[in-house]
Amino acid sequence: MFFTYKNMRISFSVLIGISFIYFLLSCEWRERSIPLELARADSLILESPDSALVWLEQIEDLENFSRRDKALYYLLLTEAQDKAYRPHTTDSLIAISAGYFEETDDLRRKAKAWFYKGRVNQELNHPLLAQEYYLKALRDEERIDDHALFGRVNNNIGMLYTYQCVYEDALPYQKKAINHFRAISDSIGEAYALRDLGRTFLMLGHQDSAIFCDQTAICLLGSRIVPSAYTELANLYVEEQRLEEAYNLLRTALVHTSDSSERYPIYLVLGDLFRHWGKTDSACYYLRICADSATIPVTRAGGLYYLKEIAFERKEWEKNALLSKMYESLRDSLQEAYESETIRRIHSLYNYQHIEEENNHLAVKAAQTEKWVYRAVFIIFALVLLVFLLWHWSRKQEREAEALRRLRERQEYDARKQLSVNVRRIAELEELLRQERTQKDVVRQRLERLSAEKEALELDNREIRLQLDEQEIKDLRMRKTAISGWFHTAENWEAIHENSPQWQELEERVNEVYPAFSQTLRRHCPKLKISELHVCLLVKIGIPVGGMARIMDLSKSAISNIRTRLYEKIFDDKGSADDFDRFILRL
Repeated sequence: MFFTYKNMRISFSVLIGISFIYFLLSCEWRERSIPLELARADSLILESPDSALVWLEQIEDLENFSRRDKALYYLLLTEAQDKAYRPHTTDSLIAISAGYFEETDDLRRKAKAWFYKGRVNQELNHPLLAQEYYLKALRDEERIDDHALFGRVNNNIGMLYTYQCVYEDALPYQKKAINHFRAISDSIGEAYALRDLGRTFLMLGHQDSAIFCDQTAICLLGSRIVPSAYTELANLYVEEQRLEEAYNLLRTALVHTSDSSERYPIYLVLGDLFRHWGKTDSACYYLRICADSATIPVTRAGGLYYLKEIAFERKEWEKNALLSKMYESLRDSLQEAYESETIRRIHSLYNYQHIEEENNHLAVKAAQTEKWVYRAVFIIFALVLLVFLLWHWSRKQEREAEALRRLRERQEYDARKQLSVNVRRIAELEELLRQERTQKDVVRQRLERLSAEKEALELDNREIRLQLDEQEIKDLRMRKTAISGWFHTAENWEAIHENSPQWQELEERVNEVYPAFSQTLRRHCPKLKISELHVCLLVKIGIPVGGMARIMDLSKSAISNIRTRLYEKIFDDKGSADDFDRFILRL
């Protein structure tokens, strides 16, 4: 028995085919691709949860879904509702999903189902159930590579403990949430987790740590303004008597708060700030708004607390007593202490629940062992089949060898015949090559000319890019100057008059960044007026037309007329305001 190259290649192909069949059959038998509707919703849910929710709500034929697909549908529906800020009214649907995935080896979806069951119960004001489900979601945290999910799980359970006043247990979860968000460079998630960690530090009395967390969160948010972060940092600054800094933060928070209900916490801190500042009338105004209109009981209680403190300082005893009574009526410390103690007890007993979880894991391992037995039987069957096929092909090998010998003799005859034809063809090709070499010399000369032209154009392009880079650097330097930032601040526009010293400083900084800007402009237009120079400077630093109109105390059409008139003076030709702006930006 002997093997040829052809038989070895066939045997190897058969072995690969059998291995592929084994791979397919050894996978989870019930596993299959999810329906297209769910796949589409899953792809939309991260970037556009509203669209994913609409897509899921349009699915009507749930009766045709398998149990697995229904569980996945309820999980995606709950996730889309949560990310689209839809209120949860029941946990019955996510309970179906969590119950199914708890029986599977899909660790990621199992953890996600428990997490959203916790989110629903937290929103339904069931903190103990929410805590239980969050902790279940964290069981396989080390085995699942999903930092975004576990960042949210840890942050939610941390804030759950914080709301229940179990601050010492909240800290490790919140720190783990920060590490998860940092691992995927999610600066927004990290910022919110830092803000929540700052709240916990504040409750524990670590004022400096709370300030550091809020400052770091604001830095991570960058240009994104989150009023709550600014308000909480301002509150800490008030306690530190850094009143000016606190006032600036509160102004920023108010500017970026459109919902009137979200202004009450800002008013509360603002009232406390004015109380420390000695402006009790202003403090009473904002605190009274909180006490009368705030939707959150804690904010109303805070307003009443500071109002009674002001009444005490003014020695208005009757008013102080009335406010104290109203303040005490809002407190529910007994219930809060009960919830806090209960959640501590549940947390301490949770380790005993791991015994039951270990039993479940052992059952899962037993099922996996049974699967491996079936796989081993299949492998043995595949090997026996492979040996039989190899033996069968080896019997055919001798018959195929004789046929191969006759084929080779025929091929040798054909090769000799083709050899004589090739000799004649080679002579013809050599003549053609000689002719082609002559043409090749002409083509090479042309290529050399084109290459020289290409190098000249590339050199010209590099010079142009250098000029553009230099202009961009100058524009960046100009934007970073203090006076440019001052002119770009909308609050300062009403205070800029024609004789303001800021105009002189702006002209000096423009000439410093763009040397001889003013001289060049006056050389083009010798009779340049002061107001026209100011318009040129504002165009140069990128102030919009609306801003220029407010700064110059003119209408937008008047600003456009000035720019059009200046273009005609300089170029002695008609042009638009945009043509003038392009001229100034290139000057």
